[in-house]
Amino acid sequence: MLFLIPLNANGETGQGTDVFKVIMTIFGINEPDDDVVAIVSVKDGEGSRVKFLDANGPYVVPLNSTEGETNNFIEYVATFPNVTVNVGDQYQACVLTIKGLHMICNESQNSPASRPEIIDIDINNSTESEED
Repeated sequence: MLFLIPLNANGETGQGTDVFKVIMTIFGINEPDDDVVAIVSVKDGEGSRVKFLDANGPYVVPLNSTEGETNNFIEYVATFPNVTVNVGDQYQACVLTIKGLHMICNESQNSPASRPEIIDIDINNSTESEED
């Protein structure tokens, strides 16, 4: 007798010890006044994380380019331990620049991989939409 075992794709769900995580990397933090607010939401706002990030904070990582210019970045990890996020569910990551009050957003879906989701936002090279 032959038994077929289904191979289901199981991304991070937020259930039990399987916590849904989004790692957002914010590039372009180049001046002392480039403070930002990071916003990550899942399931149409059922779960949201908001964090103010100071451009002078200890979590700012310098990244020197070959031309000698500095392009600092911040990595922010948003966790959603009590929100069920299924494979294919949408999540949104936004950065609000304090200096210019511009909102820059990227949207993606929970992948079937059993790992944190990763999203990058460059505050200098993104199309910015102003919220009125």
